[in-house]
Amino acid sequence: MKEQGEIYRIVQSDILYIESFGHNLEINTIDEKYNIRKSIAAIEKELDGKDFVRCHRSYIVGLKHVKRIGKNTLELDNGTKSPVSRGQYSATNRAFIEYYKSKR
Repeated sequence: MKEQGEIYRIVQSDILYIESFGHNLEINTIDEKYNIRKSIAAIEKELDGKDFVRCHRSYIVGLKHVKRIGKNTLELDNGTKSPVSRGQYSATNRAFIEYYKSKR
């Protein structure tokens, strides 16, 4: 990832969630936050689709770090809560179930 002219290597499994603010993204990892200029659609294509889910138009979460899913929000294992849109609930829930089935 490129941030303010510098290049960083971010391990995908360390990504908790990505939040979009227009064409700016905040990538939240286990240890750090990175701010980059890119659309959420562009980064979604770069990520491994089976390990991430877009739960809201402005959020992508790492399924490895999801603790629980409710109707409106999901909680990550660090306690962070992310919104789940009504239209994305079914797909998010299905992705969560499939992810943990495949990890057995």
